[in-house]
Amino acid sequence: RQGVREGSELCVGCVDSNKYVKSLGIEYFPVTPGDRATQKSWTLEIKGLAYNGTAITTKPMIGNIDTGTALIWLPQSEAKALYNAIPEAQPLDQGGWMLPCTKAGSTGGEIGIVFQGSERVFNILPSQFNPEKVDGKDGMCKGVVRAWRNENETSALIGDAFLTSWYTVFDYGNMRIGFAHPV
Repeated sequence: RQGVREGSELCVGCVDSNKYVKSLGIEYFPVTPGDRATQKSWTLEIKGLAYNGTAITTKPMIGNIDTGTALIWLPQSEAKALYNAIPEAQPLDQGGWMLPCTKAGSTGGEIGIVFQGSERVFNILPSQFNPEKVDGKDGMCKGVVRAWRNENETSALIGDAFLTSWYTVFDYGNMRIGFAHPV
């Protein structure tokens, strides 16, 4: 369930139509490269990022959809563009960004990902921005979107901060991932 730890489940080999808004459907995206013999992770092509429904980056990147990661890791230029759109956000060391804790749970807007092949923005719930207080910076919290330390890194790692906002289907048989609005 959206934004709630209780009620989450792993449904192997099935799609539970009671867990998502059926009228909105599931939007599927092919994994890349999509070859079962060589596929090592669940990767999708990302078209860009959006803030309040407006594109803030349009640089394509490969996103690894990872249930074992809590955060969202982006190339440095994309993380910087995202946080430049959030009022009062400031860079931290080691790829992190901080913003006033009063804005961390409600960033003043919606942050989202646009996947290749769609115009739809898949937003992250503001409650999932999951602030962590910054030591020595009174009233400041870390956002869950971080920048890779390596400036040459061009991929994204999309973890639970995004996944808990969406009912997600990992469809190995058809080599695709689907997202739907949870109930």
